[in-house]
Amino acid sequence: MLFSHSQARLAKLNEDWSELVRRSTEKSKSLQEARRQAEFNAGLKDVEFWLGEVEQLLENDDVGKDLMSVRNLVR
Repeated sequence: MLFSHSQARLAKLNEDWSELVRRSTEKSKSLQEARRQAEFNAGLKDVEFWLGEVEQLLENDDVGKDLMSVRNLVR
């Protein structure tokens, strides 16, 4: 009787361990996906900011009056 109880308990522990490993793996994948998404969002935000700056520069009608002012605008 004691032996079968120990076997059942060991089987349950093995089953619980397998479930824990499975859930941990799923959680790890979810966290990695969330990290990649956050990195993508940050990169997208940077590109949007840069595009905003470019749009502002393109809307500027100033083309310079002389070589010095053109060089300053290019910078």
